[in-house]
Amino acid sequence: MRLCRFISFSALFAFIATPLSAGAETLGYSEFKAGPEMTWMDRVAEGWDVSVGGGVLFKPEFMGSEDYEIMPVPMIDARWENRLTINTREGVAYDVLQAPNYRVGGGLGYDFGRDDDDGEDNWLRGMGDIDATIEARAYGEYGWGPVWVEGEVAGDAISNGHEGMTATVALEYRQRSGQNLFVSFGPSLTWASEDYMQSYFGVDARQAAASRFGRYSADSGLRDYAFDGSAIYTFGSEGEWFASGFGRVSRLVGDAADSPVVQEEVQLSGGAAVGYRF
Repeated sequence: MRLCRFISFSALFAFIATPLSAGAETLGYSEFKAGPEMTWMDRVAEGWDVSVGGGVLFKPEFMGSEDYEIMPVPMIDARWENRLTINTREGVAYDVLQAPNYRVGGGLGYDFGRDDDDGEDNWLRGMGDIDATIEARAYGEYGWGPVWVEGEVAGDAISNGHEGMTATVALEYRQRSGQNLFVSFGPSLTWASEDYMQSYFGVDARQAAASRFGRYSADSGLRDYAFDGSAIYTFGSEGEWFASGFGRVSRLVGDAADSPVVQEEVQLSGGAAVGYRF
């Protein structure tokens, strides 16, 4: 589920979002079976299902940056009894309720924060670091055939980073093409609390004195809207190998877009990976 990725591809391709918060970004092998003819419930129902791999991620240097970076990322995905998930996208998640056309659960993810030296030409110098933190999250999704509605709420669990919360809703179309290809795509909206918005987009008096920016207050509200697309292809004698990729375009809105910290409102990200399922 794209929303439950969060370690933010906005995250990780890593397979690091968002979150929907980062978002959504890439499908691991286990998610290949989440098409309309074969739901996520058709994954291995007993014992462990493990996939490993690696790839590359293309993303902004920080939220609102006009500069981009390309980085290698690992992928580890372990699932137990179709309920417990441990991976580099979602962190740790557990489905409390589940059926072929819905699931509801919660878990712990990770927000990587932001460094004072992110961006070219010391753009953020004087803003200070936003520390990385663990996020607690709750998620759910419901499907009508190939169309799924998804939702996620995530918040700083240890008050060590942005100290706020985000809520994301998404509409996703999932479709299998033949026996080896699965694609998904759809739009999403993300709301953020005042603490979150002020951490990433606001400028307080201390930061204004130390940086190039004037004071700026960012209130709670919509952070961005986005459109994501992803695909996965399996190959090998038993389909044990897979190749996957994703693309995402988002646009910051409201107080986030108006922030002096933001260089570019439209943000692009993408990635590709190859892996093996045991």
